[in-house]
Amino acid sequence: MEPREEMAVDVRVMEPREERAVDVRVMDREKRSAVSLQAIQGIGPATAAKLAAAGIGNVRDLLEGDESVIAAAAGVNLARVRAWRAQGIGDRG
Repeated sequence: MEPREEMAVDVRVMEPREERAVDVRVMDREKRSAVSLQAIQGIGPATAAKLAAAGIGNVRDLLEGDESVIAAAAGVNLARVRAWRAQGIGDRG
């Protein structure tokens, strides 16, 4: 029986993405402006950067902005924008 070679294995554990649900229904307009776009599921750093470059920098902007402009800035369709908006104002329980 031949000796086995030891193999080094690099195992990296990814941290689970913490739940970042935000119920902005209970927030006034000014508080919504303090909520990061990344609080919305499906908006990560890259999409948030695209939106910020178009002047959409927070949840208030997402909820109040023109959905066609938001979709074009993020490179997504209107259905995706509407889903993001629903997360921002709907129940996530």
